Amino acid sequence: MRTTQTSLLALATAAFAASGVVAQESGDAETQAQTDTNQQMASDGQADVGRFGDIVALEGWALEDVAPDGWSASSLLDEDAIGPAGDDIGEVEDLIFDEDGGLVAIIAEVGGFWDIGDTHVSIPWEEVDYAGPGEGVGLPVTEETVDTYDLFGNPDILPREQMSEEIVAGVDDAMPPGRTWRVSELIGDYARLLSDGEWVNYGYVTDVLVQDGEVSATLVNASGTYGYGMYGYPSYAARNYGWNPADSYYDMPYDVDEIDGLQPVDRAQY
Repeated sequence: MRTTQTSLLALATAAFAASGVVAQESGDAETQAQTDTNQQMASDGQADVGRFGDIVALEGWALEDVAPDGWSASSLLDEDAIGPAGDDIGEVEDLIFDEDGGLVAIIAEVGGFWDIGDTHVSIPWEEVDYAGPGEGVGLPVTEETVDTYDLFGNPDILPREQMSEEIVAGVDDAMPPGRTWRVSELIGDYARLLSDGEWVNYGYVTDVLVQDGEVSATLVNASGTYGYGMYGYPSYAARNYGWNPADSYYDMPYDVDEIDGLQPVDRAQY
């Protein structure tokens, strides 16, 4: 069921935003150019922090203030997808966010026991019923309505003439069109901080917290020289901050000296 998950999820992201590809070509080119510049500056020991826009000061910032009712994005991954009749129709595979960090859709694999077989669907977030971790995710999908959400059968989402072998083969390595991104592309990235003006590895991204339909904080598991444990930080997990899915790292515009005194997060509360 999950043997082609990576390619399907990557194509799902492309499908969700396919209608805006042409309009976003210029913006995507600019983002890629900025990424190339950032990578070159990092390799030269020059930290470009200008791309972050307004930087949130750590002093006075508190995770409980920005995410009092926040929930873990990763808690949805592999959650049971529940149909309108209360039956288990599949599972959630990914979450799609826009360039500002707003949650716009989920990707799920459904219908294994239906006559149509396994199908990947994209469900707008406003049509999702989610009560919390372990409760399942309610989707408005039935065997009769699945074509409304089917990534591969709905011409309004992805015209069949665009489903060429070239697109399918290349989409895993391409930056998703429409400036959307999958949470699975961020989780696991190296997290970096500044030390004497250079980027240094600090740990890795463990999760993001969602509050009121958008990313409110990033959870980072620190390891090695700069401490151990999981910590919450202001979120820069949006493409208008210079991060993009092609990166294997996630930069936070803070010096290692600024993180002294931060208290680790109790993961269980999210």
